[in-house]
Amino acid sequence: GQEQPRYTTIQGNVAHEVGIYQLQSAMWFQAKTALTTIRGNVFFNGPRSGINLNDGFGGGNDISENLIFNQCRHSGDHGPINSWDRQPFLSDVRTGQPSWQPSPTAIFRNFIIANYGGAPRGGDDA
Repeated sequence: GQEQPRYTTIQGNVAHEVGIYQLQSAMWFQAKTALTTIRGNVFFNGPRSGINLNDGFGGGNDISENLIFNQCRHSGDHGPINSWDRQPFLSDVRTGQPSWQPSPTAIFRNFIIANYGGAPRGGDDA
């Protein structure tokens, strides 16, 4: 148990022009980690999503007070915040006991401009 990143904080960053060398990139890509705080950032001018949550491990993330715009410029197929392949994992994040149910991720008080044909939040599992 608990041999994966937890309580990572991404705060107060400005990230732009991501994807010059790798188009399948995001400002923040998350996989097999939980309880992440992404707060007070400015993400713009990316080829895909600004934030991409890859799997259903753990949950309990706080995505708040970010400004995200001009994302999905090369695809337009989802949104500035995206989730996909949300396959559940057995973790103790939600209740302290092993469970297949992840803790809810809170996405609130963000300013998101969904241009380039995308929705504000996209997901293959939504």
